Formats: sequence, structure tokens, C-alpha cells
Amino acid sequence: MKVGYFGKLAAWAAALAAIPALAVEVGISNCDGNVDQANLSTRNNPQLKIPYDWHPQLPSGTEIDVDEINFVPAQTDGRAKAAVRITLEVDGQKLVSNPVVLEDGKLKYDFDRSFRIAVGERYNLGFLDGNGEAMPLVRYAVTDAQRTLVVNMGLGGKWHPMVDVQGKVRNMDPIRVLAFKPVADGLGGNDNGVYRIPALAVSDDGVALAVYDCRYWSSYDLPGAIDLAENYSCDFGDTWTAPRLAVDVANTDRVAVDKEVNIGDPCLVYVPGDDKFMVRGITGGGLAQSHVDGKSVTDLMVGVRGTRASDKWEDLRLVKGDILAAMAAVDPEVEVDENKIRTILEGPGHGIVQRKTVTDAEGKVLMRAGTVIFPMQYFPTSDFAYAPKCFAVYTEDLGKTWRATKITPEGHPAQENCVVELDDGSWVMMCKGFKREFFRTRDFVNWTWEQSLEPSAWVQGSILRLGTAKDGRGRYAACFSPAGRADITLHFGRDNSAGEGPGIIFDCGKENIFPETTCGYSYNSLIMTDEHTIGILFESKGRIYWRTLDVSSILGE
Repeated sequence: MKVGYFGKLAAWAAALAAIPALAVEVGISNCDGNVDQANLSTRNNPQLKIPYDWHPQLPSGTEIDVDEINFVPAQTDGRAKAAVRITLEVDGQKLVSNPVVLEDGKLKYDFDRSFRIAVGERYNLGFLDGNGEAMPLVRYAVTDAQRTLVVNMGLGGKWHPMVDVQGKVRNMDPIRVLAFKPVADGLGGNDNGVYRIPALAVSDDGVALAVYDCRYWSSYDLPGAIDLAENYSCDFGDTWTAPRLAVDVANTDRVAVDKEVNIGDPCLVYVPGDDKFMVRGITGGGLAQSHVDGKSVTDLMVGVRGTRASDKWEDLRLVKGDILAAMAAVDPEVEVDENKIRTILEGPGHGIVQRKTVTDAEGKVLMRAGTVIFPMQYFPTSDFAYAPKCFAVYTEDLGKTWRATKITPEGHPAQENCVVELDDGSWVMMCKGFKREFFRTRDFVNWTWEQSLEPSAWVQGSILRLGTAKDGRGRYAACFSPAGRADITLHFGRDNSAGEGPGIIFDCGKENIFPETTCGYSYNSLIMTDEHTIGILFESKGRIYWRTLDVSSILGE
């Protein structure tokens, strides 16, 4: 079987209490749009023809009897197909199928006995080649408390076991698709439209908001026609509304000549003191067309909304001039003429709210608890490789006034950043660069470079404080693709703000949350849904996905 890059295997079935047995269809997708499909079924049950990326909603306790798998490869290779068998480990026994090539080119894998998969259990799957050697491609068929059956596939013969750093099986919820395609979700555009650039925040009482680009006609950045769409949850992400428009502005498919045309690359934060969400985004021509006839055609828009499902984004204002003035106030040497620099824009994803008031040696307040912080990018020129820098802005009055830090120092190109607060109240900023770059500020003015992590795929990432572990020190998760915009991974770290070296030491393990190619995507955003569960909003192949993960073992170290 010729496989190439594998996508997600997802099972779907409409289960009713009156139906004792189910047929389940799964599928394998790759970046060129081909879809391999496989059907798990009971004998004499009709095959359900359901899109490969739908998820089943199975009542808790549902059992599915399976005794054959029919595999329909999109890429055909008869010699390889005939040499592949499927194994399934059930109740400690490994079942091996016998492949039968059917007349229509489909494959049927017959097992010597039927097996039963049930909600709440895990099963190892794999492939055997013609010599009986293992070709471990399928990770797990997982069913969980969300009543969703999911089969996830790994890449290149690698297993991606769902275990924590102590070797225990981790409770990872299956991937859910929150937003599929703008035209299919009723938001407009055409079949080339996609969703991109997720941003995530959650209120104290469980209202979660997912905001992202709705790119109507293509995957292209601004100045393409883009609005912001959103999904709403009132239960910490257990259930979500369908996609709907969040911030709808005038759109154009031509080069933007108006700063109030189009909006994208959102950054989101919940402000507990005001019980409101704040969103920021770039408008107009974006990075791709920042100037027309020597004049800037980008701006930064900020808006707020309440936490009720019916609340709308309001008080939408353009604040680029305010941010540039704040930059000049802290660093008179920095160029802030918008017609001379390329642009400034948010670090997409999420902002933070300061937990701890920080004072200097004389007792002067440097940063006040409750302050809202947004990551920012600074592009003085069009040179993506060497010129970009990062900084942060903050506000205590929902964006009516702003203050800024200085930009990051020379020698470490940095963009698409995210900020996290350490135990001592200082900040660490993680940035995209040639590697994953980390900077720190203790005075909320100057940044110093601290460390680089493994080579980066030159793609955005997010960082989040998980909470305080039993040793009294904070724990953190940094989420990014290590290479190739695939294998989106959480990297866990511990607080070292009181010690020598970097403010965060990433030695608490890793967790792969999406073991596939994302076809050029991989942006993500993070929240804590409760004291031991992280929620991950991420993009792949033009869609927005949601997944949660139990991190209690990380916090228990």
C-alpha cells in the first residue's frame, strides 16, 4: 500500500439505542486532496458513507462489533496492497487479518473472529508487511467520556503513544472539528475559502471563545477578503456553537486601500475585572500590501464583548497610532513613522492578564495585577529573515490607553510571539524565528534573550501557564510544530524565575497532540479549561480543531 503523508482517521456512526450494531467509516487524507477510506463493519451491516473528517457521537457504553475492515486506497499499488495485513490488539490478544483484493480494487481484511470495541477503552492498531514485520502506522482507536470514537494515525512508521512522562496513559480527548469551511458553514465565499489563525480565551465561569480568520475566497493573507469568525462555549469547551461571524467589516479581493477594509490575525484575552473579552487584529493590506503609493494602508483594530452568547463585539476602534506613540514614549530611538516602517501587528493567538503586582526596590509599581497584555510584532523593513522584532503592549482600561515595552534586541530575528507570566511576575516571550526563541523582561521595558529550543518550522506557537505544581513552582506548556508544520507538540516546562539560567526550563516532557502534516498550517492557541486540563485550538488544512488534554501528572511533579 502506497501511503505518503497520512491524515486523521476518524470514525463516524449515528448510534441509537434501538440499533444493536453499527458500521463505522474512517478515512485517510493527504495534502493533495486524495482521500483513502476504510470501513469498519459488522457482517451483513450496510456501510455508512460519511465524510472522513466527521466524528461519531456514540452514547456512553455503546459497543461496536467488528469482523472486517474494507480499505479503499486513493493511491494504488497492487503489490504493496497485497503485502499488507492489519493487526488489532483486543483484550490482550492480537488479531491478524488476511487481505483479500476485491474485483473493484478495494481491500477487505477478514479477521478470524469478530471483536468488540466499546466506549471508554483503547486499542492498539498496526500494519504488518509481507514478512510479518510491524509497520506501526495507526496509533489508537480511542473512545472517551466525550462519547466520540476516534482513530488517529501516525507518520512514517512512528508510534505516537498517548503516555505522560511517567509512562502512564494520558487522558487525551479526541480531536473535534469546530469550523470546517466558510461556504459549508453558511458564512459565504466559495470552496477555496478556509479558516486560519485561531485565538482562544476563557472566562472564570466557563465561557470559552474561539476566534479565527474566516478567509472567504482563498488561504491568502490580507489584503484578501477576511472577517473574524467565532465559536462560543458556555461549559469550558465541552460543547460549542456552530461557526458564526464575529467581526464583520468591509471586504475586498483587491489590494486594500482603506485601513478599515478586512481584518485578520486575531489575538484574544478575557479581562476578569470587567468580565469582557478583548480582541485585536490587523486591518487593511496586512503584511503583504502594507503600503500603497508610499502610504501605510494597515491599522490595528480592538474591540470588546460581554460573555453572553448573544453579546456582540462593540466599541471597535483603530489604535495603531496609539501603539506607535507608546513605542516612541519608551524608546525615542525606534522608528515609528508608519509610512517608513512596514507595519506593526499583534502576535496572533492569546494575550494574558497579569496575576501579580510587581514593584522595584523602592516600592514603585512596575506592573499591576489585572493589567491586560498583548504580544506585538514590529516589521521595520520587508526583510522577513533578519528584520522582524517583537514587543508587548499593555492596558488597564480596556484599550483606551496603552503602554509598550521596547522591541527585542538585535541578533535574534523574532516574530509571531506569545507572552507568559512567571512565578515572580516577570514575563517570558516565546517567538518564531530560526529556532523557537525565548526572551525575558523583569522591568517591563527591556528584553533579554534567554534560550532557543529545537529548530522551528518558522510557524507561530503559543505558551501558557498550567498552574502551580506540588513543589510550589509554576508549570508551563509551549505548543508548536518542531519542524515541517507537522506533529503539533506540547513542550512542558517548570518555573526557574528564582534561579540561574532561563526563566523556564523545558524538561518535563512532550506530548504530540496532532501527529500529522497540517499542509502548511499549525497556528494554535491555549487555555486551561479546569485546574488540570489544557484546551488546544489549532488549525490544519483550512479547518479549526479543538482538543483537550489532562496535565495533572505535569502539575503533580
